Amino acid sequence: MKETKMIVLKTLQFTKLTATALIITLALAMSFLVVEPILGLAIEDQFTITQSVTAEISFLTAATDITMSPTIAGLTGGTSNGQTQIVVNTNNAAGYTMTIVASSSPAMQ
Repeated sequence: MKETKMIVLKTLQFTKLTATALIITLALAMSFLVVEPILGLAIEDQFTITQSVTAEISFLTAATDITMSPTIAGLTGGTSNGQTQIVVNTNNAAGYTMTIVASSSPAMQ
């Protein structure tokens, strides 16, 4: 009987401890919900962002593939020429400079 009372007493203590922990957790959660809007509004400021684009160039049409002519001999090498045409747009009143470079070196193999 003495052991049964001890078990009941320990169960009651555990239940009280659990209930207390739950109440403290809920109180902290409610406190956060009350205080959080105040913290979120602590830094309030309105500002304007201005961006200036000085000059840009964009392609209005894609470049077509280039066909080289004349063919280059395999053993002796040589020179071959080709051309393509694109349309670009710029907001720079002075015009534009466009440089086309190869993505690998040597450029054509």
